[in-house]
Amino acid sequence: MRCEVDNTTKGTCYKCKETKDQTAENFYRRTINPSGFAYECKECAKAQTASWRLKNREEINKNSRKWHAENREEINKNSRKRHAENREERNKNSRKWHAENREERNKKKRKWRAENPVYQKAYREKHRERIKNYTAHISETLQDCYIRRVLRRKLGKSCEITPELIELKRAQLMTTRTLKQFKKWRSENEHTDHRND
Repeated sequence: MRCEVDNTTKGTCYKCKETKDQTAENFYRRTINPSGFAYECKECAKAQTASWRLKNREEINKNSRKWHAENREEINKNSRKRHAENREERNKNSRKWHAENREERNKKKRKWRAENPVYQKAYREKHRERIKNYTAHISETLQDCYIRRVLRRKLGKSCEITPELIELKRAQLMTTRTLKQFKKWRSENEHTDHRND
């Protein structure tokens, strides 16, 4: 029968005076000490670090800003790399967050636009062509955001717009457009037929 011996030694924290097993779970490693561990337990070390950070917040922020300014290129490079590697996951999380926070987000946007009409007007002037092309694109392709806009104009902002309602409106718009194209084609062909007679 084997007898297991507990070889862990005890250590007393010089701050809180608690005696604990000298393991990596209780004490940080400090190779210069004879035991190989620090003289203070992890809880006391963490409390001391938090206290020091609180007292020296301004200096920490200043050094952080300085370091970021000096290493901007490297930070941007790493950030772009990380974003490229995790694009799908990021997009999935972003879509999920936007879907869950749609009302709050829209409320904040409306509030900002109401408070900053000058910026809104300047943005529209600067990007007039791009906005025009985007609007034409979403209209031609019958995207959900366009259909929602059409429904809100007709039904009012308070009406709940469900995915089923969007699909019905999309089908209606497609039918209407097809009918218009057919009428145009027919009138052009009738006009051509009269000329040939």
